[in-house]
Amino acid sequence: MIRNIFGYPIMQVPLELDLEKLTAFAYDVKKTNPESAQHTNEGGWHSTSLGQLPSIHIQHNYINEEFDNLKASIQQQLKIYHTEFFKNTKFQHNVEPLLSDTWLNINSKHNWNDWHTHPDGVFSGSFYVKHDGDTNGDIIFKNPLESQLEYIKIIHKLHRGAVHTYNDLLSKKVRITPEPNMLLIFPAWLYHKVSQNLNDSDRISLSFDTIIL
Repeated sequence: MIRNIFGYPIMQVPLELDLEKLTAFAYDVKKTNPESAQHTNEGGWHSTSLGQLPSIHIQHNYINEEFDNLKASIQQQLKIYHTEFFKNTKFQHNVEPLLSDTWLNINSKHNWNDWHTHPDGVFSGSFYVKHDGDTNGDIIFKNPLESQLEYIKIIHKLHRGAVHTYNDLLSKKVRITPEPNMLLIFPAWLYHKVSQNLNDSDRISLSFDTIIL
């Protein structure tokens, strides 16, 4: 499914990967490199780069069959998303999206991620290895037009009792509750955050950036 929010397409598609193997892989990586990188994460564990392009410096060389299957599945869906996003766009030469970086996130109870974009990517996304419903933390996207004067005027005029629920184009924020084995792909410049994990179980995801070559 490709869902348009704020006028931008967001791909939301279920995959069929072995989540037990990917969960074990995530904890193995954390055991190998327990120190968390600090970016937008408030608590939790954020791995260093798992790497993709040969030019990316990585501290460890992770070899795992199901991780390779996941990257191949993401790459396949990226091509579909790329085609939809750039429909009717003409490039000077043939281009395609390519995974440029990947990293793991393990967020325990009360961990969350603050508002951010991915300035090093064209598209970004997350794959959910372990997620136990909305108390485990939703991903929330912010409307990029929220601070624009014309948007404020429209919302102010519609707010006078006329609207019960805003659609994905006019909403200030759109919240998505992930499910295990769900892949999300979205423009890297959309502000997003992950709400606090209120569950006793860990939330495990793999995030990524892409470039176009």
